[in-house]
Amino acid sequence: MRFRCERDTLADAFAQAGRAVTNRAGLPILSALHLNVSGNVLTAIGSDQDMTVRVECPVQGEREGATAVPSRLLNEYVRTLPPGVVTATATDDDQFEIGSGAALSRVRCYPVGEYPPVGERCTDAGVRLPAADFAVAVGQVAVAASRDEARPILTGVLLTTSPTGLRLVATDVYRLALRELPGVSIGDTPKALVPARALTEVERFSGEGELRIVLREREVVFIAAGVQLTSRLIEGEFPNYEQLLPDRYPNRLHVDRAKFLESLNRVKLLAQNNAPVRLRLSSDGMQLNASTQDVGTASDEVEAKYEGEEMTIAFNPAYLSQGLDAAGGTHVVMETLDPLRPVVLRPAESSDYLYLLMPVRI
Repeated sequence: MRFRCERDTLADAFAQAGRAVTNRAGLPILSALHLNVSGNVLTAIGSDQDMTVRVECPVQGEREGATAVPSRLLNEYVRTLPPGVVTATATDDDQFEIGSGAALSRVRCYPVGEYPPVGERCTDAGVRLPAADFAVAVGQVAVAASRDEARPILTGVLLTTSPTGLRLVATDVYRLALRELPGVSIGDTPKALVPARALTEVERFSGEGELRIVLREREVVFIAAGVQLTSRLIEGEFPNYEQLLPDRYPNRLHVDRAKFLESLNRVKLLAQNNAPVRLRLSSDGMQLNASTQDVGTASDEVEAKYEGEEMTIAFNPAYLSQGLDAAGGTHVVMETLDPLRPVVLRPAESSDYLYLLMPVRI
C-alpha cells in the first residue's frame, strides 16, 4: 500500500476514525486504525466493537492494500508533520512509513488479517434529514444522559416516534431532556436506545449537509460528510419518562435566558462542596442565593415575570446552568408545582424542547 495526501486531510481522517478507539476494547488489534487504499480513496476505520467509525478521504493512490497502524501514535505523529503532501507506505515487513519532506517515521504494524470484520460500507437507504438539525437536538438532549456505566440504560438517548415526528429523550434520574424533531420519521422501528457517546460523535462530524440514519435490529448507522458511524444499541427498557411530566403547572417564571445564566454563573462560584443555589420566586422577580460554610455567600437579583405562589426552590447549579445552555433562545419559561417537585425549563419561543430538573431539598 502506498499513497499521498495533504496533511490536514489525513490528520482529520485519522482523528475522526480514532475517536472510536479506546483502551477498554479487549483486543490489542483494536488499538489500531485499519487503513485501506482502493483506487484514490483511503478508508480509515477505528472501532472498539461497540462503536465503529469509518472515514473515506481522497488520496493519490499509488499502490492498493491494507494495514493496521497504532491509532494514538499515528494521530500524534501526523499532526506534527509540516504542512503539505504526506507520503505513506505499508512495507512487506509489517512497517508503516509515513513522512513529509525530511521528516520520516517507521511504525510497526499489527497483522491486518487479525482486525475484526467491522466498518463495512452501509448501502441501505435509511432516513434522511438535515444534519445540522439533528446535531442541535443531540446537543440539547445528550447533556442529561448519565456517565455511570454501571447503569447502561441511562447512558443512552432514546430515539422514538412521537405524534409530531422523532423524539429524543435522555435522563440520569436527576434531570431529563426531551427534544422533538417534527416531520422526521425513523421508519418501522418504534424506538431505539443509542449510546450518548455515539450521538456526541455524530454531532461532531455531521456538518451542514444531509444525515442518513439506518436503524437495524441491534445497531444504528449514521452517515454524513464522508463519515459512517455504527453503534450497537443498548438493550433494556428505558424509564417511563412520560409519567414525570405533570399536566399542569400553577407556578410560572418567564425570564431572559442570558441574564439568568449570567447571574447563575456568578452566584454559583460560592456554591461549593455540593451546595445548592437557591431561587426565591415572587411577584418582584427572582433572587439567587448561594453559601458555603467557611467560604462565603453570594446573592443577585434578576428581573423576571412570575405568576404563582411565592416560594424558594434550590438546585444543583451545574445541572441548572447546563439546562439553560441547552434550552437556547432569548427567553426561557420555568414551570413547577411546588418546591419539592421537578421543574420544567423550556425556551419561551418554542415547544419542541424541555428540560426537567429535580430540586434539592433544603
